[in-house]
Amino acid sequence: MSRTAIALAAVAAAALALALSGVGTGVGSSQRPSLRFAQTVPLHIAGSHFRARERVRVTATVSDTSRTRRVRASGKGSFVVVFAIGAGRCSEVRAIAVGSGGSRATLKRLPSPACLPA
Repeated sequence: MSRTAIALAAVAAAALALALSGVGTGVGSSQRPSLRFAQTVPLHIAGSHFRARERVRVTATVSDTSRTRRVRASGKGSFVVVFAIGAGRCSEVRAIAVGSGGSRATLKRLPSPACLPA
């Protein structure tokens, strides 16, 4: 086998390995869906990195009160949903967002340590 054939085989193998791993194609660079508090009174939950225009069901629980809203993510995969409940610093807050395309994110905030019983 000639040196040229060996070099071509090595380059082809490296290109195949890169293509299968997704390096350089942007396949592995996408971020996971996430939630954050945009505001606490009233409660605003912001989501990002969901699929473009995906329908998302967001459930927020503040202490013992749960509310669910449905929203459609933007073309960039983000949204803000408003709940008619407030979350003070002594409230435990949980939010779960589940998208119709399989995206999923959770958010949890525990009460401030100053609020815990002694």
